[in-house]
Amino acid sequence: MGIAKWKGDNINTTGFSLATSSGKSDKKNVFSISVSHLYGPDDFHLRNINATLGRYYKFSKWNLSFAYTAHFVQCKIHVTDNEDQDQNYKKIEKMKLNYLRSGIYRQFTKKIIVGLELDASTSILMIAFSIIGYL
Repeated sequence: MGIAKWKGDNINTTGFSLATSSGKSDKKNVFSISVSHLYGPDDFHLRNINATLGRYYKFSKWNLSFAYTAHFVQCKIHVTDNEDQDQNYKKIEKMKLNYLRSGIYRQFTKKIIVGLELDASTSILMIAFSIIGYL
């Protein structure tokens, strides 16, 4: 569980996250939820609520992961302080993003993991290479 607040340059962010897992060390079910709210400068607000449900498998030094992530995003822009009234506006945009995610990772040492991830939705396909290091 984590709670964060960041403030600077006329931009503020607040949010929290909660994650839990169950199962054996070689087969885990994972659930996480997070909420974040970014606001500023002036009249801009972005709210993101996301939830992930996943399954992780560990085979010796290899890890496999499969997950479904849903994002509910709301963006609000509200400008009312222009002298020219035609320049003032209020707009709220709502988006729902759903991703199927998979990954394969190789653990080289206790502190270094290298992986390849594939994220897919109805509008995007993303491949990411990651190197994870632990202190």
